[in-house]
Amino acid sequence: MYTSLDEAKVEVWERWNNLVLRKRVSDFLGDMPEAFRTEPRAVLDRNIITPNNELTRFLELAKQVQLKPLGWEYLDDKFCTASKDKLALAKMPFFDGRNKKEETILHYRNIVDFYECDGERISAVNTLWSEKLVDFHHRLLSSMKSYTIEVCDASSWYWSYGKTAAAYYTRFLSLFICNGILFENFVTNEEEARFTSNIVQPSLNKIEFYFGIKPLIVPLIPITAIRDRYWYCYPARFEELVKQRTNNGVYKTVKCLKSDFPRHRRRYKVFCEHR
Repeated sequence: MYTSLDEAKVEVWERWNNLVLRKRVSDFLGDMPEAFRTEPRAVLDRNIITPNNELTRFLELAKQVQLKPLGWEYLDDKFCTASKDKLALAKMPFFDGRNKKEETILHYRNIVDFYECDGERISAVNTLWSEKLVDFHHRLLSSMKSYTIEVCDASSWYWSYGKTAAAYYTRFLSLFICNGILFENFVTNEEEARFTSNIVQPSLNKIEFYFGIKPLIVPLIPITAIRDRYWYCYPARFEELVKQRTNNGVYKTVKCLKSDFPRHRRRYKVFCEHR
């Protein structure tokens, strides 16, 4: 499934310079997104591009492969507490260090009403102080002067193929045949095994059968550290901004438990120890 960073750095340009291959990909897609038309890109695919530790890692890797970084968003996707990626946008984690067992110690700040927003489009979700969740994260992003990243909302492009991942995911991964490198971790633990086995792997199989090569996917996080919630954490200075806007409690956990990310809003409650 994966390509090493060094191999992808060389391979992406060999493929890009293969005009026959580029034409074949373009014909397969039918609609090549503007951001991919002039040069290959380093891509981070997230619902909202936000300045957490994961983004810092991505930008470092994009610099190593010498490709312009692109944040590929899906703002019209549904918000749901079952997704740890989406929940971390609304229940913001902050890093407190590690304990003697080297387990990550975090605390969180809730910035949305989970009962009201669960099931809503992400673009429609508001924070507790009535700012759009998307606008808030983009405001944090713009405050990080050291970050240079183009951000595009791919919602309409996804929906042109269908509203479900099963409908558009093969097209999405085809962007990384020769138009860029995707930085991602497709894991097979309990939370995401179904998506990987039902959507990702069949899409990869179709692409490799059609093009004879696999998409360029480089692990974003080291394979041994993908379960570490540290990557979802935000710089400490953002917590003060949140505190100014909310009066909600601070919650602390010593271990990244599955219960930190509840699956259904009716079951939602604070699982962590109040500090």
